[in-house]
Amino acid sequence: TMDRSRHPEVDTFCLYGSNISTSFSFRFSGDAMSSDPVETLFMEGDDNQEIFDNSFCNVWASEKESQQFYFEAKAFPNVHHMDMISDSAVLEEIHRIIQRYI
Repeated sequence: TMDRSRHPEVDTFCLYGSNISTSFSFRFSGDAMSSDPVETLFMEGDDNQEIFDNSFCNVWASEKESQQFYFEAKAFPNVHHMDMISDSAVLEEIHRIIQRYI
């Protein structure tokens, strides 16, 4: 597991989805392995997909260690988990990041 309280001591780029309704529970009429959910329950709150988990890296921005390394965090509204690998804005951001090191 990752120690989220400690800066990774490398240049850090956090890219994460935001403004996404998050399902947290499913109710099934029978066995979960052999039936479809009859109800999906969603998280209450800020309507962000686990925004704390996605943006936890922002705590590093104010740490002493972070002053030695480049840090950048960027949210991508309405970009879901698997969309991160195909969303054009995310891919453009990754390309921009890679260009910093070429």
